[in-house]
Amino acid sequence: MLDKVAKSVQPAIKSDLRDIYLAPNRAAAVTAIDIFVEK
Repeated sequence: MLDKVAKSVQPAIKSDLRDIYLAPNRAAAVTAIDIFVEK
């Protein structure tokens, strides 16, 4: 997925995806996904 976006935004996207993956519970993951989609 990272190879489909500009190099300049890859670090931010990687961080957001990590927040989703490492969320402590499903509710936190869903919140992180919503924030990711809004960006």
